[in-house]
Amino acid sequence: MKHKLIYVCLFLISMGWFSCSKDERVYSCDKEVDSWVKENLTTIQKMTRNDWLKLGEDVNRAAYRAFTPKQKFIFWKEKMNEVLALDWNEAEKKHIELMYETVSVNPQWFASDFSKNEAEWEKFEQFTYRWVEIAEANFGWSKNIIGPMIASGNKMLNTRGELLLNVDSAIRLRNVAPSSYCACSTESDFCSYPYTCRDNGDCKDKSGWPACGLLLLYTCDGLCVYL
Repeated sequence: MKHKLIYVCLFLISMGWFSCSKDERVYSCDKEVDSWVKENLTTIQKMTRNDWLKLGEDVNRAAYRAFTPKQKFIFWKEKMNEVLALDWNEAEKKHIELMYETVSVNPQWFASDFSKNEAEWEKFEQFTYRWVEIAEANFGWSKNIIGPMIASGNKMLNTRGELLLNVDSAIRLRNVAPSSYCACSTESDFCSYPYTCRDNGDCKDKSGWPACGLLLLYTCDGLCVYL
């Protein structure tokens, strides 16, 4: 299976597989992708991270939305271990370890109703805001590095923020994502520079499940657009 390396900016622009209804379980606004997830739900909820990495880019985010909280928790621990294995200096590695250790003791972050617990959600946001603030100030990391690290499920290949994208998977429905779908969170914006997440009226109040932003915990309510 051949993989293609594409810079994270192209990745984030192309992503678009998000729920669009509060009233029913919809894994993607694309009906074909949504049907695929529903037909394969049992298999998807047994997937490991390695299984997920073999999915095509047009279905992998929708599949992630169908993961159980335990799957998501393990998924992110393994993702952070992959990031830690890259060529960071000691100070950078310690900062990444802090994120890994904090994720490891907070499996409740990945519960479907976590954001409804206002006190816990506030603690989560305070921690992640400060973590990002330190990363930017002390290490000069931009969103183009932080995004691939903690706002994308794909494998991060190097400290420049390049991601491994599986665009030639046998498990895919099309080559590119429709640009009209909700693709980012205005509240937790990790569109790569020079793009930013802008409100999309078609997305507002329609994304019932979080699948954007930090640790994919924020509602998808916008599009990555050129500044």
